[in-house]
Amino acid sequence: MGISNYNPYGIDLYDMHNQKKKDHKKQEKILQEMIQELKRIDGSLEDIKSTIHHLLE
Repeated sequence: MGISNYNPYGIDLYDMHNQKKKDHKKQEKILQEMIQELKRIDGSLEDIKSTIHHLLE
């Protein structure tokens, strides 16, 4: 008797793997967007710091 492809749980491991890859890419994109936003905020803070320093001179 050969290996059975019967899957009583209806779980397709290939689909699960693809979904995890999609989820990972989505999370990666969100993290990249967050990093860009933090860099923008950091730049704004540097501008504010520079302005305050200039005003105190």
